[in-house]
Amino acid sequence: FSDVNFRRALAYAINYERLLPVWQGVATLAQGPFPATFRPWFAQSANVRYSLNPQKARTYFERAGFKTIPIAPPLQFEVMWQQGNRAQRDMADLIREDWAKVGIQLNIKETPLPPFREAVWTKKFDIGFVQAPLRYNDPDSLASLFYVSSEIRYRGFNPGYRNARVDEIVRLGRATINPSTRAQLYKEFQHIVTDEVAVLYLVNKLHAFAYRKEVEGIRWNPNYGPHFRAYEMNKNPNPK
Repeated sequence: FSDVNFRRALAYAINYERLLPVWQGVATLAQGPFPATFRPWFAQSANVRYSLNPQKARTYFERAGFKTIPIAPPLQFEVMWQQGNRAQRDMADLIREDWAKVGIQLNIKETPLPPFREAVWTKKFDIGFVQAPLRYNDPDSLASLFYVSSEIRYRGFNPGYRNARVDEIVRLGRATINPSTRAQLYKEFQHIVTDEVAVLYLVNKLHAFAYRKEVEGIRWNPNYGPHFRAYEMNKNPNPK
């Protein structure tokens, strides 16, 4: 996985559209590290989009040194899915079918969360599914968790990706106040990590919540998941 051409080949060998039905209507195709609704930070023009393209996959496999496609004998990798998350397992099954066509044998392993985390922290795994909400409402929340090289450590969640410019962008993004300047920095960030396939971006999971009409003042708070600002909520006995 250290060869960017190999990672690009894998990205072009997935039929992403087939992944959506797994989520039964509660997911959209991912376009990079940030969802399209994450404004003003999401930059569609900056993201390199991947879709199933056998010819491009073949081209990048050849650049990575594989002259015959499908690769023979097949390369074998293990993908971890988090125990209890059947959608991850089902996506793994579909990706296994896609990659088998290019000579990649994907072995699927159900993994409880504690050993899953330990494998990520110690970098002793091939591929793993990760679902991560924004830790706080800022692009730094993901950039500093998965992409900065200082997180390549025990109990760090960077799986081994290094890019000096990304490190610099994260540092500058934290220190810069001007919103326009920050937007340009994170636009460049999105281009780099999608172009280099730091992560295989699959889907963005959607969330829906129901509440009684007399409850007012509900404000979404993305910190570490689906939380709300309870101190702003109140009950109106005469809702409209």
